[in-house]
Amino acid sequence: QFAGYPFSQMSQQFRLQERFVARGVVLVVGVNLIRQRAERPSDLVHRFLPLTTRMIASGYAPGYRPRVVGVSAARGHPFPNNNNDDNKNDNKNDNSNNNSNSNSNISAGRGRSFRMLLERRRSIAFGLTLLLALTAISTDAFERGCKLLPASSTHFQGLCWSSVAVVGKPVGSVLRKMLATGRADDAIGHSEQVAVFSLIQGLAVLAYCFFAHSEKNSSFMLLPLPMGFWAALAASSALNAVIKTSETRAYAIGEMSLISPFLALEPVMQLLVGALLMPALCGLCGWHCAEVASFSLRRVLGVCSIVLGMLSLSSVKAGQNGTLSGQKRIRKLPRGSGLIMLNCFLYTFTYRIDAMAIGMASSTCYLAFSRLLVAALCMTASSVRHSFRRAGSGESESRFAFMLQASSASCMLALCFVDTVYILSMYRAVSLISPVFVSAVKRGGGVLISALLGAICFGERIGGRWQPLLPIALGVVALCA
Repeated sequence: QFAGYPFSQMSQQFRLQERFVARGVVLVVGVNLIRQRAERPSDLVHRFLPLTTRMIASGYAPGYRPRVVGVSAARGHPFPNNNNDDNKNDNKNDNSNNNSNSNSNISAGRGRSFRMLLERRRSIAFGLTLLLALTAISTDAFERGCKLLPASSTHFQGLCWSSVAVVGKPVGSVLRKMLATGRADDAIGHSEQVAVFSLIQGLAVLAYCFFAHSEKNSSFMLLPLPMGFWAALAASSALNAVIKTSETRAYAIGEMSLISPFLALEPVMQLLVGALLMPALCGLCGWHCAEVASFSLRRVLGVCSIVLGMLSLSSVKAGQNGTLSGQKRIRKLPRGSGLIMLNCFLYTFTYRIDAMAIGMASSTCYLAFSRLLVAALCMTASSVRHSFRRAGSGESESRFAFMLQASSASCMLALCFVDTVYILSMYRAVSLISPVFVSAVKRGGGVLISALLGAICFGERIGGRWQPLLPIALGVVALCA
């Protein structure tokens, strides 16, 4: 026994979680073996785990340019030209038919690349979603184990839930970029993408609120919500509609490894708003701002270290072989970085509004209403925008035709699940610790994962961008210690 708490009670809780995870893994493995028609257990290595074996077999290893997925840097086309060897052979054999053979080879290569892209899109979405689900289950097991101890730390529980956001945010960004850049002639609009996934997510969470057997949720849904809840809901939904649309646009036009470092400006914005703007608002409105007094010089230096590391990381450009070139430096901001900086400023308000709103209602109820309102706002904006550019009678129906495609629908459903886990973990984290700490942990680790996923999934060059990451890690430790 430890302070009156037997270890058998703790081990029983962890044993239940381990059984749940084991059953889930066995179920997933069995379903994939049946779906892939595996005849023996050794087929698991080759047919299951498509996120690892297929990536390595197709050239997804870090430091190697993939041959299928990725944006061609020279031509700006989502299907790179993989027929250079064929074109060279054509030039040697018959120079007169060079142009016709090149065009036919490029067209055939693009068709094969697109079919392989659709196959790998579902595999990558499944693998990333499974990774986030296992992370969330492990975090929930950690939190339940900490609650059994008499000296459980709220700060530690908040950091545990922030770690889920470290994985959830980059995974959601990868899925959004897949939907936005999957095909050049059939691109999904940013407002339509946000509207569809917000609607699906809101309806699913709302159904969970009504049909959950928890006594707290069931009794709360029957009570009238206060007026402050609806005011916070309206303000946060309007800001989140702008944030989600801008983020989708930024990842569609830019590289994840270049624009994700600018997310490190969010802790700085949080610190400036909390130290300068919030005291003035609290003085005018008569509120009590407890988080302003928790700032110290060490945390300020930690935020500054994160910013310097992120800016130096974003100013590095890789050479042809993944090495630094002294003459090749980015002298201007990368494409999409302005939208990310705007989101960092808006996040400072949404965090505080969300923390205030979930104190009046449960996080699931607030998420359901927020996502439904975001979907309504994005659909309205999309209808207004297309009404000014209407070119034919069938344009309004074709805006949401991407949901009829199996690959796009599977990615959209995976995005809904990933974003739900991410936002619920963030709501839980900001209710336990300061939003500055949540954003620091999420951005500090999320930038590294975003750069890695950008190289794995889209073939972005990250060689030479790892050296400035030491100040980022030190800044996160100094800020969250």
